[in-house]
Amino acid sequence: MTWDDVAGVASLDTIFSAFSDSIDEHFIAQNKFDFDFFTSTWIEKINSKLHKYRFYFPVQGLMLKDSLHEEFGDVSIVLFDKKLADRFFDENKSNNYQWTEYLHSTLHKKFIGKTVLVVSVFGCRDLSELVAREKANSVISYFRFIFCVLHHDRAQEGLVKISIENEWPENNSDFFYVESDCIFLPNHRGAAPLFAFDIYSRNFSDIKKNGYLNEISDFIFHPLNNYEKAVKSAIYWIGEAQNDFKLDSAFVKYWISIESLLTTGLHSQNGITRNLVDGMSILICYCGHEFSDRPDVRWLSKRINALYDLRSKIVHEGHGVQINYNDLSDLCKYSSWLILCFLWLRSNFNYTECKQVRKLVENLKGADFSEDFEIRTRSLLRAAQGN
Repeated sequence: MTWDDVAGVASLDTIFSAFSDSIDEHFIAQNKFDFDFFTSTWIEKINSKLHKYRFYFPVQGLMLKDSLHEEFGDVSIVLFDKKLADRFFDENKSNNYQWTEYLHSTLHKKFIGKTVLVVSVFGCRDLSELVAREKANSVISYFRFIFCVLHHDRAQEGLVKISIENEWPENNSDFFYVESDCIFLPNHRGAAPLFAFDIYSRNFSDIKKNGYLNEISDFIFHPLNNYEKAVKSAIYWIGEAQNDFKLDSAFVKYWISIESLLTTGLHSQNGITRNLVDGMSILICYCGHEFSDRPDVRWLSKRINALYDLRSKIVHEGHGVQINYNDLSDLCKYSSWLILCFLWLRSNFNYTECKQVRKLVENLKGADFSEDFEIRTRSLLRAAQGN
């Protein structure tokens, strides 16, 4: 392994620990210093601290229903059943009775019956966990995004939240209040999900096709260009919005997701609102991805403009701005649709730069909107050829 290979698999603590060990061995103990020999020894010390790891993260709010195993790039999604738990127990039990009991209790109480993300990583222990968690959370962000696509009409209810289990806050938020000298102890709901996002094998096949799962799994862990980075950022922020219980905070996060796509590489702040409104409305109306209730471009432009005004009000006035059901539902829908538009353009036109999308939007501004799919498609193709 060379120094270039070390960068992505060893933490600074691991590198400096190996450095310290090498200093002790080749300078202090021998009272001499050979730089080349020291360097090779340093790399060997680092290599000795690198191992293959498989991290198992139980997930709240996501459930495989009729499948035991699905793949998301190099992350496996498994239903952790009793057979799998017994296998781990048999392979890892020891003569230490307390450890064996603890292992059995953990596997049966915290893993059996749960959907678990399995992430394989090579590196030092500390950095491997960070990389594994980042990959697991990228998968979770994707399923939050898909939930927005499928169930945006229920965005305000907050019934389904998806997260790595040990990252959840307490299930219940305890407080009491006094009225007329009488104390009341209400049962206040915490942040845990009330329902799971159920995934059936037939749904997973549809998600692979219409949710661009295979395409996303190719780049979400290692985006190569600013287009892929923008899509990854947008999926992260829409996931954070879907997972937020505060409606005003969620509303702003949906807008951050949108801005990740439409303002990446935009150096001037002039006309940024127009860029967002035009970009969203035109792409949703003309994109080749078929949506369930595609609106008229002019109506959509007015609706998005009103939603942006509400976003500005939240940002400038702070806490206390009321978000109604339709506002949050619509923004959830349009932000998820915009991501689908970008995925469709990447898949069909091989876009690699966000400026290509802005150019496409400019070319489409003069086109006449039509309800007819073939007419819209011809307008889209002509605009794309002008890029």
